[in-house]
Amino acid sequence: MERVSFEQLLCITACLLLALLAHVNSLPVWVPLIVTLCGAIRLALAWRGDGAPKRWVLLSISVPTIVVMFLRFHTFNGPRARRFWQR
Repeated sequence: MERVSFEQLLCITACLLLALLAHVNSLPVWVPLIVTLCGAIRLALAWRGDGAPKRWVLLSISVPTIVVMFLRFHTFNGPRARRFWQR
């Protein structure tokens, strides 16, 4: 698999942040914080010439995020989740 360059990651992160910015008023505060933190970690690793984060880093961010999402929304998809976003 071909490695993604720093410039490509920078553009991907910029697109992600622009998409996040469009929804920032309707998201809980912790969502933009976690997305920004993940983007910053990935950019810092790429800037140093390292690859993707190690598995323990990914799990230490993703598992608590999934738990908090479930506790906040009580579901990941379906009508109940859609009703939350339509308020």
